[in-house]
Amino acid sequence: MKISSNIMASQINSSFSGNHHSVPTSALPDATNTLGNKAVEVSISRNGKALSAASRLRVDQETGAESSLNEIKAGKEQTARDKDRIAEIDDTLAKDDGRLTDSDCLALQKERAELEKRSKTPEDLLHEKYQQVRALEKGYVTTNS
Repeated sequence: MKISSNIMASQINSSFSGNHHSVPTSALPDATNTLGNKAVEVSISRNGKALSAASRLRVDQETGAESSLNEIKAGKEQTARDKDRIAEIDDTLAKDDGRLTDSDCLALQKERAELEKRSKTPEDLLHEKYQQVRALEKGYVTTNS
């Protein structure tokens, strides 16, 4: 928005002409600057609102990488819940004072096995493989010695 200083000065002078307050001519450039600054602020705030609305739209739309990260995060949370349940089952079986029947114990052990299988992370699987390799190496070393 370009505002002409001559137009602004004439509007300011006409508004003050009937008043007993007179505006010195040195104050006219300041008034022009003030009005110009106000126009710039209004323009910037309009642009800011549009940018803010656009950024909110972008937040609502998920990229492929973000959805993958959310799936990984949800998987980790599920694994943590499964491991907590495994600990509860182990605690229940360890503190059994005879109230659990054999079928209850078998059901808990079956649930534990399923949870354990489902909750294995890639790190857990890699650790198991390394343990198997070490056991095989140990067996090979003892039979050849």
